Amino acid sequence: MRPLAAPTKPSLVFIHGFLGSPDEWRGVVDALAERFSCLLLTLPECDHQGQPLRTWDTLIAACERRWSALLPARFTLVGYSLGGRIAQALCQNWLDRLEAVVLEGAHPGLTTELERRQRLQQDHQWSHCLRTTPLTEALVLWYRQPVFAGLSAQQRADLVKLRSGLDGERMADLLLAASLAGQPDYWTALAQLPVPLLYISGALDTKFCALAEQLAKHRPGLDRQQLPDSGHNCHHNAPKPYAALLAHFLTQVSHD
Repeated sequence: MRPLAAPTKPSLVFIHGFLGSPDEWRGVVDALAERFSCLLLTLPECDHQGQPLRTWDTLIAACERRWSALLPARFTLVGYSLGGRIAQALCQNWLDRLEAVVLEGAHPGLTTELERRQRLQQDHQWSHCLRTTPLTEALVLWYRQPVFAGLSAQQRADLVKLRSGLDGERMADLLLAASLAGQPDYWTALAQLPVPLLYISGALDTKFCALAEQLAKHRPGLDRQQLPDSGHNCHHNAPKPYAALLAHFLTQVSHD
């Protein structure tokens, strides 16, 4: 967990995604540092006893145990992809401290048992791939998934290089614990969330643009924003425009 800037400024708390790290928010944080105090959280890879995380509930419990006591008294929570899914779980526990929530490419949850079975099967296949395939090869396959179609060949290569030092076994464990198949349905909770909510997606990420549109039907007044020429990982593709979106949203929130 890495605090940056002065504590007297409005606080932003960032949660990175699967395979990511806190440093990948650096471009966004650098653009916001004069106006906001930013805290970058690190996803746990094990529980408090050092055991691998096995389920969604153990993942969320490990996150809450590691983070809660260190958070500011008031803050805006920002989560990308898996980090956004975790934010959806934890914001229910932190309502008295939340000023707003920002989700980037985060799924509110599957709604049918068929979807859950299909996703679990898919995640078991990816977990096996991460355990048995040289990591660089597994990462090349990972970034060929449709959700990353907006990446250029160079961007894919850069991400593979960036992630090449990860531990494939630990990532395989985290993937299964964090599976969307085991995540609760947060559609209703998001619709009823009593703080301002911003959903950011890349214009090239058609899946999550559609999810944002669907979420807007559940939550009238949802602030939906798309970043042009960006795919799933907006804050990595376009940190300065992303930071500008955040700053504009938070200015509006503070004036309401």
